[in-house]
Amino acid sequence: AEKADINILVASIDTQETEARQENIRADLTLANKADLGVPEGVFDLTLSAHEKGAGQPLLRALSTLVAVRAGRVEAPLLTRERHRQVLTEAIDHLVRAEAAGAVGLELVAEDLRLAQRVLGRVTGAVDVEQLLDIVFADFCIGK
Repeated sequence: AEKADINILVASIDTQETEARQENIRADLTLANKADLGVPEGVFDLTLSAHEKGAGQPLLRALSTLVAVRAGRVEAPLLTRERHRQVLTEAIDHLVRAEAAGAVGLELVAEDLRLAQRVLGRVTGAVDVEQLLDIVFADFCIGK
């Protein structure tokens, strides 16, 4: 639990150990289970009952939010310039084509990925092909 990225404390509301467990465990999300048995004691982020249809949905939403916050993706970045939107749309088109070309041949995938990289370079700064090749040959064992 100490090495986990996210800790969820699940405590049944029908036991006396709820408060002790909350005090002794670092939890990013506290969940009271068996909510159909009554009102939980202590402070919980969520309560749920497995007997209720769709009971897991609030937990999935809470986890999605927690992961988004941890990943720094609380809000979608705004594209304030039309040129950036056009560049990203073109890059997405190349990536979609690369994915579709996977069944045909890797050379077509590579070409579409190269085109997507070149398009993105218009916004992020150009990527030099020679620099990229230097990285590939330095980091990977490529034979003749």
